[in-house]
Amino acid sequence: MWYKSGGNLISVALCVTTCILAFNYWSVSQDMVILDAQVKVCHQKELDYNGVANECKKRITELHDKISILNSDKEVIATQKNSLFSLANARLEEANEAKRDKNEVAGKLSECTSKESNASLEKEELVSRVEELESTNI
Repeated sequence: MWYKSGGNLISVALCVTTCILAFNYWSVSQDMVILDAQVKVCHQKELDYNGVANECKKRITELHDKISILNSDKEVIATQKNSLFSLANARLEEANEAKRDKNEVAGKLSECTSKESNASLEKEELVSRVEELESTNI
């Protein structure tokens, strides 16, 4: 009977061990399912982050392109500004030269007017003298 009872004990021990192993397997299996779900979530987050990173890279490239265009426009504007300053300086020099010519002509005109006034006075004196001489010769 002890042998029979010992066999039952072994059977119970085997049954308990099998149950413990089955529970452990089920527990590990559940942990695997949870870990697999977490891996999928992490993978999706990685894809999302990669998408955001790619969008950022694309936007940075667009901004670099715009900066290049703006720098090119800046150079064109600087060249045009220098051309306009050169043109303005040339026009200013022409205006100053015209002003000098005007002043020179005004001086000559004043000189001529003065000579004309002197000539007119001399003419009047001569006419007056001629009249005086004519009146004495009559």
